[in-house]
Amino acid sequence: MKKMNNKGFALVETLIVAVFVMGILTLLYTNIVPMMGEYEKRENYDNVNNVYKNYLIKKMIQSYSSLNCSSNNIVKIYDKTTGSTNCNQFSGDSKYCSKLMDNLNVLKVYITKYKNFTNTISDNDPEVKEYAKTLGTYNSKSTTCNCRIIVKYEVNVDVEQRQSDGSVIIKKKNQFATIGVKK
Repeated sequence: MKKMNNKGFALVETLIVAVFVMGILTLLYTNIVPMMGEYEKRENYDNVNNVYKNYLIKKMIQSYSSLNCSSNNIVKIYDKTTGSTNCNQFSGDSKYCSKLMDNLNVLKVYITKYKNFTNTISDNDPEVKEYAKTLGTYNSKSTTCNCRIIVKYEVNVDVEQRQSDGSVIIKKKNQFATIGVKK
């Protein structure tokens, strides 16, 4: 019996399997990369700890202040970064406000209308503008909230690096959360 030369068949078979595997890997890549981006966004936006912190801030604002979100612009009511930590506007207890904001590591607190506010942000903070883009736009039937409280937090990131003198390097990052308020 004469043996046939099948070298061409093996090459074609290998190419077909390689194309098939590359197609599957491409499909996986195009689906996994957007999910990773969403995960990274969720890490800094509206995580559970910060939503609970927002609830405490909301209760303080409702208890000690007249909540005003009638303006078309986003209103900054607390800003630790510029030193305008005006807790005196909360007519009930300014010491409670100061302690709460310090203990929760609050950098900024904003009050705005719940719907269609993203184009009215006048703050120069690009992180706030980026966060506002991730918030949904709602029509009048989808929510009963009139106002939205947006809070920017400063969070310490665990870092295993040490400097030459033995001190630990502490990195900080900002996180955001929002909560709706019925008026």
